[in-house]
Amino acid sequence: MIRCLFQLRTGPKTAGALAKALGIRATSLTRLTQGLEALHWTKRRSDVHDRRLVVISLTQKGQEMLADLDFFIHSSAAQAIARLQPAERQDFIHILMRYLDYEAAIRHACD
Repeated sequence: MIRCLFQLRTGPKTAGALAKALGIRATSLTRLTQGLEALHWTKRRSDVHDRRLVVISLTQKGQEMLADLDFFIHSSAAQAIARLQPAERQDFIHILMRYLDYEAAIRHACD
């Protein structure tokens, strides 16, 4: 997903060009972009000059997510995570995902 967003950072791309840049099949790109659209990070539209082509672009929310990611990549937290051994990183990710699930459930219960 993130690789796809980074490809779109330079501007909208046709589905074919994006699939080629990512090295994936069109059907895989369709599933990928559906997921990104569900997160409101990208949008698809028909090309204004050739309605057979689908153009994919970042939304404002997608641009904000990439900005947040840039901030994290250059943070001390990212540098600390990079020092973990691969198995430790997997454990960290597993625990972090559980934490985020719990936190989301608590937030949802409070709404």
